[in-house]
Amino acid sequence: MKKTTAGTSLAGEYLMDGPRGVHTGIRLSNDHHFLFFYSQAGVERTARGSWYQQDENTIVLDTGTPPGDDFALTEERLLYGSDIRVGVQAENPVLHTHVLCRIEGGGRSQQQRGSRNGVFTFSPQSVESITLIFDYCPEKKTVFKPLHAFNQFDFHFQPWIMDVYFRHWQLQLHERLLKGSHPLLDGNQWSFKPAG
Repeated sequence: MKKTTAGTSLAGEYLMDGPRGVHTGIRLSNDHHFLFFYSQAGVERTARGSWYQQDENTIVLDTGTPPGDDFALTEERLLYGSDIRVGVQAENPVLHTHVLCRIEGGGRSQQQRGSRNGVFTFSPQSVESITLIFDYCPEKKTVFKPLHAFNQFDFHFQPWIMDVYFRHWQLQLHERLLKGSHPLLDGNQWSFKPAG
């Protein structure tokens, strides 16, 4: 459908009555930019982008595409020995314990949760893929496929790892409510109501 610039009267902050302990909402601005925010158990995540009113009953929000993977490979090499070693580095070492690493190859897989030093050590096997998942962003994962038979792989956190991204998120207008899905929660019957 054709985009319309109508709908500036919708500008304002909308909060969702979500699960216990979750604070989440959307702030729509008159210039058709938005801020999405989500907080749970001290973890805060945000998204920014543009919005437009698609038709009388629908608004669409879009952050654009992510700048890249949430973990970046810094080095890969062959070390003495046959164990597989994966290192993940963050400025705050506490974050290392919230990373899940899975290696797969040759019909076999191994999985570990990170330790404070950010090092995962796996028993020998071929490595066709390495998957990294950060606990606070379970909807995202980084999958790396080595091109060489190395056994040492080092990664670091990207600065945008906590950012939320979505394309063409549609919400339906019901009087002053915005209804639909949520980027980080299951289901499609969530309601955002005007704050205040």
